[in-house]
Amino acid sequence: MKIEIPVRKLTEWLAIITVALNGIGFTGRAVEHYLGYKEHSQFVRLFHVADEANMTSFFSSLLLLFSAILLALIARWKSGLGDPFKRHWAILSGIFFYICLDEACAIHEITIKPLRSLFGATGFFYYSWVIIAIPLLILLAVMYFRFVFSLPPKTRLIVIVAGSLFVSGALGFEMLGGYYQDKKVGNLDIYPFLITIEELLENVGIVVFIYGLTSYMKSLPNLKEILIEFE
Repeated sequence: MKIEIPVRKLTEWLAIITVALNGIGFTGRAVEHYLGYKEHSQFVRLFHVADEANMTSFFSSLLLLFSAILLALIARWKSGLGDPFKRHWAILSGIFFYICLDEACAIHEITIKPLRSLFGATGFFYYSWVIIAIPLLILLAVMYFRFVFSLPPKTRLIVIVAGSLFVSGALGFEMLGGYYQDKKVGNLDIYPFLITIEELLENVGIVVFIYGLTSYMKSLPNLKEILIEFE
């Protein structure tokens, strides 16, 4: 059995679903806010990006899991070739799998209150998990600098763009949202707008990353066809 994955079509559909889910969630929340509702309806909760265990978070988890699987396949192939960066691919697969679990189970949110109390975090660090995430991200960037620049030019550019989009959402807009929630700036509730942009940037970043990985796999004759054997 041969399964064909059209890279461009896959990317287009993932992008459409991403924009649609985020758009439905934001529109529903905006309508509720405009009508003066203080509690989410079940429909809005099902799509709102700030809530967990709903359609949007499920789709985000699937994107991350798919990325982790693609990275694991590449890592396995690189291992057979004795590639010097084989561990980088494998570690990156593990990182994406953890982020997938975190998206599904909201693991990082458990740390917010303890870290906020420990560091007295306010303002941009109100969501205090970023205090730990920032140095880890810097360490990861240092570890993967040579790896990224060993990639083919097209793949390298896509990976950099994808990473920039994801980090802008996951850290940049998370910190902006934290500052707004802590300081309660102005009379207009813009938090739903900030959280929607945050999630949209994260998901678009992952979709771009998936496009980069699948394009990279397609460009390698020995990797573009993968055989799975059940023993």
